[in-house]
Amino acid sequence: MGKTTITQRRTEAMLVAAAAIGTTILIIALTGRWSEHLAGFGDNDVFVGQAEALSRRQWNALSPEGFLGLPYVIALVSSLTSISALYVLVLLSWTAALATIWLAADLWGTTIAAWMGIISLPWLQRAALGGSEPLFMCLLLAAFVAARRDRFLLAMCAAAVATTVRPVGVFAILVLLLTLIRRRAWTTAVGGAAIAVVIAAIYSVPLWLAFGDPLANVHWYRWADWSGQALPVTWPVAPIVRGWFAARPALANSIKTIAWITIIFAGYTGLMVRRSCRDWRKRWPVESGFAVAAFAFVVSYNAPLWAWVEFARFAIPVAPFALLGLEPWLPTHRAVLWTAAVASGVLAAVSLI
Repeated sequence: MGKTTITQRRTEAMLVAAAAIGTTILIIALTGRWSEHLAGFGDNDVFVGQAEALSRRQWNALSPEGFLGLPYVIALVSSLTSISALYVLVLLSWTAALATIWLAADLWGTTIAAWMGIISLPWLQRAALGGSEPLFMCLLLAAFVAARRDRFLLAMCAAAVATTVRPVGVFAILVLLLTLIRRRAWTTAVGGAAIAVVIAAIYSVPLWLAFGDPLANVHWYRWADWSGQALPVTWPVAPIVRGWFAARPALANSIKTIAWITIIFAGYTGLMVRRSCRDWRKRWPVESGFAVAAFAFVVSYNAPLWAWVEFARFAIPVAPFALLGLEPWLPTHRAVLWTAAVASGVLAAVSLI
């Protein structure tokens, strides 16, 4: 990105991501159906309904679908600002998405941060219209930044809250604890575990009041996604293959999903064999441990149809590590990045219209 200061490069990475998000928003708004797309996108109706139920303490109105971390934040901000839950969701997604890019630039450099903000259409759509992924990624990367600075209790707090947003965050908790145990930092490990337990207990109270089951979310996923199986994982790649046979997707959709599978696997291959990546793995075990665990989960998730149809979305937490593995081959010229940002924004919007 040229000979500029680190802060300027991070700012430019954020601006590139903002251009992609802004393009997505602009095109959807020009259709005259912004509110319709906003209310009907993804799981927005679930998040808004849960946030409103939490705000009013109407436990019987809660749904076990989805995790409550994002609705908790929506309810808090909405009660403090009097902004409707739906618009809090969107504003929160915009803010968290851009903060994620800033944190990614801090962790892995501005090239990876910029591409992370524009390469994934599911990411752009959720950054523009609302979703749990922006907040989750912001909290996850905040945990990595804190761990790099040896602020492990803060890292554990961020990772625990991230897990209430997207359950894959549990791998960050486990890796943080293992890292502390390996360092024999027993006091910090106990403190971190206590933080995770307290956050889990607070999270579980509404579920216990509503369903008499503090694990209602997990049990819902077991029957909705895992077909009643006891474990959410099976043999690697098998769910993706079975999902393709179940979905019988159109050629264009198959090409998009296969392209993402190729990017992720190629990136992880680079992450394993490149010398600089080997140095990264040794220096930052929290990030590398999460990268391995999350990748294994994504390619083994025992929900065949979703494992194929939603692969690009499920891959959002592992995408930055794949980009790290592909870093030598990522274009860095400003013209390429800005053009890609606008093009990605257009594609993200058009695929929703």
